[in-house]
Amino acid sequence: MKKILLIDGNGLIFRAYFATATRMSVSQNGTPTNAIYLFSSIMMRLIEKKDFDDILVALDAPGKKFRHQEYAGYKANRKEVPPELKAQFAPIKEFLNICNIKTIEIAGYEADDVIGTITSHAKEHNVQIEVYTGDRDLLQLINDNTVVNMMKKGLSEVEAFDEEHLK
Repeated sequence: MKKILLIDGNGLIFRAYFATATRMSVSQNGTPTNAIYLFSSIMMRLIEKKDFDDILVALDAPGKKFRHQEYAGYKANRKEVPPELKAQFAPIKEFLNICNIKTIEIAGYEADDVIGTITSHAKEHNVQIEVYTGDRDLLQLINDNTVVNMMKKGLSEVEAFDEEHLK
C-alpha cells in the first residue's frame, strides 16, 4: 500500500517560530532564520526516515478563508503574525522547492482543510496517510488508513494516534 506523509506546514512553521522566538537567529543581512532552521531540521529528519512513498506539505493560502464569509468574527481575536515570522515564509517555501517537496495551498482554505480533503480521498484509493501536526482538530481524520502524529516537541516527542490509541 502506498504511504503518504501529509505535513501541516503552517502548524509546523508557527511551532518552529514560537519554540525558538526567545533566541531569534538572523542571517548576515538581518533576516530572521529561527523558524527556517527548525522547520528545515524537522523536515530533513522526516525525509531521512525514508518510510514513505511521497510527502506533501499543506500550507494556508494567503488572504481570507471561506470561514470568514460564514462568520465575520472568525479568528477576530487572533494576533497578527509577527513580521519576523512573515519574513520566513518565502525562504521556507524555497527550501521545500529545492528539496523537491510538494506543497499545496488553495485560495480560501487552510492547511487543515486541505489535509482533511486529501485524507478522505486517500481512503477511497487505499492509500495510507500519516499526518504530522500539532492541531488536535485533525484527530477526527483518524481511520484504518490514517494515523495522526501529534508533534509535541519537534520530532523528539511525537504521539502517534491510530484508531486504537484514540479510544
